[in-house]
Amino acid sequence: MRWRRNLILAAAAVAAAVVVAIVVGLGRIDAIVKREIEERGSAMTRTAVQVGSVDVSLRTGTATLRDLTVANPPGFAAPYAFELGEITVHIAVGSVASDPLVIKEIRIAAPRVTCELDASGTSNVEILRRAVEDAERHDPHTTPPAPAEGRTRAPKRQRRLIIEVLALRDGEVYVDARAVGGPEEREKLPGFELTDIGTKKGGATPPEIG
Repeated sequence: MRWRRNLILAAAAVAAAVVVAIVVGLGRIDAIVKREIEERGSAMTRTAVQVGSVDVSLRTGTATLRDLTVANPPGFAAPYAFELGEITVHIAVGSVASDPLVIKEIRIAAPRVTCELDASGTSNVEILRRAVEDAERHDPHTTPPAPAEGRTRAPKRQRRLIIEVLALRDGEVYVDARAVGGPEEREKLPGFELTDIGTKKGGATPPEIG
């Protein structure tokens, strides 16, 4: 059971990282945010990301996305690796220009994770996670400029986050490990709530949170 919960968390972290990075970077109206999430989310995951609707309030620092889907990487059978009914992110507005960024809450409703293993034993969720981490490292908005000749580039410093509440309800996991002789299973998960993520360290990077 614990590995299934960790799988849901990993997929939720991918979706949340995409949403937070884009909402904080843009701070614009709903239609623009929806378009940018789909375009930049697709670039980050290297698969198609689509959103049903977006509701953003700059005054309160909240963004709600409904009917978010993340397509499977090439080579996997299911159409989506991740689907969710709704995700709401509430950012502490006063921390937007600071480090760490404080996220008051992330609430995820009805996530559905489809975890497939290919013949080598690699999962689609792991491929997506690597893609997002690679995109974070090479984001042109945060990558330092090229160093002068004869100097080395300082490593990119990732922005740190504190998540006060991460809550999830009505989760479902579908696992297909038949390619490696494993089972095909579907299981519903009870909701759970995590608090003070990254607080003790003064903030954690998105990969650390994932």
